[in-house]
This record gives sequence, C-alpha cells and structure tokens, in this order.
Amino acid sequence: MASWGFVKMHGLSNDFVVVDERDHEPFPVGRVPGICDRHRGIGADGVLVLSEPTSPDARARMTVYNADGSLAEMCGNGLRCVARLLASSGALSVETGAGILRCSILGDGEVEVEMGPATIEGGLDSVVKAGGHTLRATRVRTGNPHLVTFDPVDDERAAAIAPILEHAFAGGTNVELAAVEAGGIRLRVWERGVGFTRACGTGACATVAAACASGRARHGETVRVTLAGGDLGIVVPAGGGSIRMRGSAVRVYEGRIDL
Repeated sequence: MASWGFVKMHGLSNDFVVVDERDHEPFPVGRVPGICDRHRGIGADGVLVLSEPTSPDARARMTVYNADGSLAEMCGNGLRCVARLLASSGALSVETGAGILRCSILGDGEVEVEMGPATIEGGLDSVVKAGGHTLRATRVRTGNPHLVTFDPVDDERAAAIAPILEHAFAGGTNVELAAVEAGGIRLRVWERGVGFTRACGTGACATVAAACASGRARHGETVRVTLAGGDLGIVVPAGGGSIRMRGSAVRVYEGRIDL
C-alpha cells in the first residue's frame, strides 16, 4: 500500500480528484471507482492523473478516468483544473488524449483553453432511435464523442433516454440535451461512464459546434452555455479552427489517501 497526495478540484461543480504520478509509482487505476464513490471514498466525477508528457512542448500529460474507472479521451473542465493547478498565471500546454492543448490562466480566476477543432460525424439533426425513443441529434467529436439534440426533452424523459443513448453507438457516447434561449444555450449533459453531471466542457463545445453548423448560433461569437454548475463561454471559429472555452477552475482542498 502506498500513500498518495491528491488535490480535490472542480470546474463548475464538475469535480475531480487530481493525482500526480510524476516522481511516483504508476497510479493504481483499478482504485478509481472507490475513490470516486461519494459515500465510501473521496467522491468525484472522475480522477485526473498527471504524468510526464511525451512532448517537450507540454508541462504534463493529463489522463482522465471516469467515475466507473473507464478511460476518457478528454475532459474540458478537468483540463481547466489541471492548468490552474500547474500554473498561477500565464500560458502553458497540457498533453491529453486529444493532443497538446494550450491553456491561459486569466486574472479573474478563470482559465481559457484552446480545445482543438470539432468534427461533425454524419448529418445534422439526424433521426436517432434507441430503446423505443426517437429524436433528432447530431454526432460531434471534440476529443471525445458527443450526441447533441435540440429537441425538447423534459426531465422525466431525459432520465429515461440518456442512459440508453449513451450505448446507442459503438464505444458509447456522451449525451447533450440542449435548448436555445435568449442570450445562449441551456444544457444538460449525461457523461459516458458517469451519468448526469453539473457541467461538461467538451459537451458544451460540442453543443455550440452543432448549433453553429445548424444555424442556431454564429461562428466567431462567444456563446454562453448555462449548465447546472454555472456558465461557460464558447467560441467556435469559422473554417474548422480551434474552439475556445472559458470558465472557472477551483482548488477545494488537498489531502492524502492510502492505496
């Protein structure tokens, strides 16, 4: 058994346990579900493991594990937290499963991240059928897979269809239930391997990308995405450039755990 230091952080209430395996033995990833258990562990939506990067251009590598222990390609809220942990000001790059991404620590306690481009997979507002439910949705990849729908979905139906839609495609997908409103987009997110979370950075980026592609929002303008945990500012440039995401990252506390 080894003693591990950790930092508890959150981005818009999407919370993480951050551990650093640089100068340490490899992190025991099989312990992730127990760590994330909110009754018997520390409690979190996921664990972020920092390791040595393969590129000299990056400060560290971030590996994301969902609460169920599954590996995620990318996490926008987690990336903001890691950037805030690694630097108090200025800019830095972090290596992720979606590539090397540049982060800027802003003076107002927020972090802006260059998330890379979004890819629309298949048609816009395509008919999706799963578990007896039918809706129109767009598949978007922003480092990890998302299924975005702007169809009206009440809370009861959302609870029924989101876990079904998660498994509607090979490898699973995150599910975004979006509504365009005055001044921005209101968003609920079912994260693959986690369930409903209070915020999802890559999901917000995917949603705005789908909105811009379908004429519901404009390229190059900041779109306010309102989630249960707060707001994110998302800019999707025209021509497939890197999406910019801006939002808070908060260090809650630090401690040690025996694993």
